Amino acid sequence: MSHSSAPPASDLAALVAMRLTHDLAGPLGAVATAIDLLDGGDTEIRELIADGAATAIASLRLHRFILSPTDDGSSAHGLLAAWVAQREGVTLDWRADPTTPAIVAGLAMTATEAARRGGTLTVDGDAVSFAPAPTLDPTIMAGLNGETVTTSRGSLAALLHADAVRRGGAIAVASGAEGLRLTYHGRALPR
Repeated sequence: MSHSSAPPASDLAALVAMRLTHDLAGPLGAVATAIDLLDGGDTEIRELIADGAATAIASLRLHRFILSPTDDGSSAHGLLAAWVAQREGVTLDWRADPTTPAIVAGLAMTATEAARRGGTLTVDGDAVSFAPAPTLDPTIMAGLNGETVTTSRGSLAALLHADAVRRGGAIAVASGAEGLRLTYHGRALPR
C-alpha cells in the first residue's frame, strides 16, 4: 500500500466532479421523469419532483460547504440536517457547537454514505459516529488513510485526509459493535 499525501489536485478535482455527477444523477433523473409525467398537477408527481429536487439541492449545498476553502462553519448544522433529512432511516444527533468546520461535516457525510439501512449519525466536537456500524468501502478507507485513490467513491475521503494533513492533523477511524467513529486529531479547528 502506498501512503502518499494525496493525488495531484487536477486528478482529485476530476474525481470530485465524477462523484458530484453520480450523486446528482439519480435525483435529477427523478425530476426529469416526473416532469415528463406531469399532466394536470397530479399530487404524487409533484411530490416526486419536490423530493428529487430537495435531495439534489441538499447534496450540492453540503458538498459545496465541505469543498469550500473557508473555515466558516456557521452553516454546518443546517446543511448537514437538510442533507440527512433526505436520507431514508437516518437520524441526526447534533451534540457539537453550532458552528462546526467543514472537515467534520465531511466526516459525517462519509460515515452516513457508508450506511445501507439507516441509523443514527452523531456529531460531537471533532468526531462523528454512526450506529449501527456501517462498513467503509476499501476505496474510502484508502482515501482517509492518505493512500492513492483512483475512483470517485474515495475522492471526498482523500480531500478530507489532505485537509487534515494541511492543518497538521490526521483522521482516525474506529469501528466496532457500537458503531463507526471518524475523528479529526490535531491542531484545534477554527470555529
